[in-house]
Amino acid sequence: MSHAAAAHSDTEVHSHEEHLEIWPDAGITETAKPVAWWLLLLYIGFTAGLCMAYWNQFVEHEVGYPKFGAGWLHKSEEQQFPGKIDPVIRTQAEATWQVGQEAELVLRAEGGRGGQVWLLGDDDVLPPGTAFVESEAGVAIAGTPTKPGEYRFTIFCHSGQGKGQKTITIEVKAAGQ
Repeated sequence: MSHAAAAHSDTEVHSHEEHLEIWPDAGITETAKPVAWWLLLLYIGFTAGLCMAYWNQFVEHEVGYPKFGAGWLHKSEEQQFPGKIDPVIRTQAEATWQVGQEAELVLRAEGGRGGQVWLLGDDDVLPPGTAFVESEAGVAIAGTPTKPGEYRFTIFCHSGQGKGQKTITIEVKAAGQ
């Protein structure tokens, strides 16, 4: 072996040893270095998995395809509840209003799929002077009642294929009562 070849060989070995010394002052022993490398790889893999799971929640998924991340642990809503889901109307069943004073009954429902459409029963009527309106709180029966009496009617909430219903009674008292 020539002198030049020997010097070149020493340089390679020396540079190879330098690459192994990524923690020169950390006090990590030679036997602990492989464990440290595995821990580093696990940390990188875990971090990459978290990033993928976070990113995946913003991606549109086709029905029937699992999501990556927390969503894949649970069945989709369609798999858990096949068919229709009826909305449950949470609006109070009774109210007392007075002729000539503004009144409002906010309609609330939970469940269903998609938007909500509110309807009045076929033969039912609202108190005169009131109607279905859009309010800041959502859809409401509101207005200024003009005629005293007891008004009993059924409201329906359609959401997706489901339908909920509830009977409401509004007593409108004469002015001054």
